[in-house]
Amino acid sequence: MSTQTYATKNAPAPVAHNLSFLGVLRSEWLKMRSLRSQQVLFIITVVLILGLAMLLAPVFNEQLAQYEKDVSTSQIVNGQSVNGSKIIDQMKSASYSIGVVGASLGGIILSSMATVFIASEYATGAMQTSQLAVPRRSLLYSAKALVVTVVAFVVGTLSGILAFFLGQMILTEKLRVSFDGEVLRITLLLGLYLVVLAWMGFGFGALLRNSAGAIVLTVVLLFVVTIVLSFFRSAEWASDVSKYLPVHLGENMLVHDTDQFKDPGYGMRCFLFTLWGFVPLVLGWIRFKFNDMNS
Repeated sequence: MSTQTYATKNAPAPVAHNLSFLGVLRSEWLKMRSLRSQQVLFIITVVLILGLAMLLAPVFNEQLAQYEKDVSTSQIVNGQSVNGSKIIDQMKSASYSIGVVGASLGGIILSSMATVFIASEYATGAMQTSQLAVPRRSLLYSAKALVVTVVAFVVGTLSGILAFFLGQMILTEKLRVSFDGEVLRITLLLGLYLVVLAWMGFGFGALLRNSAGAIVLTVVLLFVVTIVLSFFRSAEWASDVSKYLPVHLGENMLVHDTDQFKDPGYGMRCFLFTLWGFVPLVLGWIRFKFNDMNS
């Protein structure tokens, strides 16, 4: 009798295997919301996107005034001679995307946020507690990834819309455009842009289980490789490789004139850019699911 009582009192607490996805999702959202570092990164991202739009608008106005002085003046743009009137048309087209000029910087910040969100749990040992509470690792990983996805999309889309209106308020009347379907497409794609970079950071964080290493790897892919290839811009191979890099594919996705892209076309460029985030996300899930914390 005493042996049975002892065994019962000292048995490990049963682990709940019937956890709902919504319950796990709510728990992960509370983690995200409670981290002060994440709140700071959200604010920095929004300020950057809004601030860069407001800074670029006066530059557009100044350039417009300069070109209007002599419409016949030609400049070399992308290796081609373009006259002043054509440049003004291009500036008008670019004003559709004024709300997304901070995409790259905002993306690297949200990517770092996603990295810290998962990798910090490995650094503090909290991941072991999370996996004990939610033994179904795919469920836990999916909930974390969904929180990151929703946050990145909402921050990106709302910031892009607000930045667009702020930029339009500063732009001269000749460059202003109304909020139409094209602007909505671009701002929604800004949300997707930030989601893809957040996936990249999240996936690398799960794969490397180290915040610094994952952030460095993301920065290398987004910026360092592009800078290195720019030294070989005269070589055809460098030009061919460069257009498939995430930084260029992402920029292509956020433009107004989508007909300018050939081989690959605009839709394929959007798909390839999405793969740059989806592949690390899947690789991170594989290690998260099949490897223990210390392996």
